[in-house]
Amino acid sequence: MSRRLGIGIAGMLVLGWAVGCGEDPTVNKPVAKTGPAAGGAAQGGREASKAEESRSDASAAGALGSESEAEAAAVDRAQTGLVVPFSSENGSTIGFVGSKKIGGSHEGGFRTFSGSFVLGGNSGEPTLERVTAEIDTRSIWSDDEKLTAHLKNQDFFEVDTYPTARFETTEIVPGGENGATHTLTGNLTLHGVTRSISIPATVEISGNRVTLTSEFVLNKEEFGMTFTGPGGVIRHEVLVKLNVRGEGSG
Repeated sequence: MSRRLGIGIAGMLVLGWAVGCGEDPTVNKPVAKTGPAAGGAAQGGREASKAEESRSDASAAGALGSESEAEAAAVDRAQTGLVVPFSSENGSTIGFVGSKKIGGSHEGGFRTFSGSFVLGGNSGEPTLERVTAEIDTRSIWSDDEKLTAHLKNQDFFEVDTYPTARFETTEIVPGGENGATHTLTGNLTLHGVTRSISIPATVEISGNRVTLTSEFVLNKEEFGMTFTGPGGVIRHEVLVKLNVRGEGSG
């Protein structure tokens, strides 16, 4: 009996080695610093969905005074600065790598998204003042067809309920981890939850062209995605990869 048990355990170890011992792609990568959303507490689940519906109704009705102070300031910057749009159609990419403790990792991303950089600076070199992005979560893809379908359901992104993810900076400062040129802090709304995140980014500005690259670790559990699979083998930590480029008309 003990001999068979020993052989069984050895077989499991060999199988684990053969399929991948669960190398963690997030090792030595900067971790996004998260906290309550700027301007208010984090919203989650149905509350966030209802809030989004209310904002849409108010907009459709043309309600006066609906802009917050932050939105008004953003509009002012957009009017006085150079707006540099970007999208998934111009070669920009938003990707991720998820992994298991046993079984290796999978790559994926989003095929449809858009956003903009706003550049300022009265003299000398232009400065990055603001970044916004909107992602169609229904455009999610992965390197495995079955996994892609799973990512869309209630265990992960629930794309039918939460079809849009959004990010808008609240602060941009020079310098960052791993030699980054900037640290971006902003509100990320994902899976119906809004939280503030701070991430390092390398930004290059040349005339009316902007390129932003970044790799950082995001914990999906903080955005209500708690599924870890049988035995908890799926890691909450996901490596996010950004390679975004835009070109303005000014």
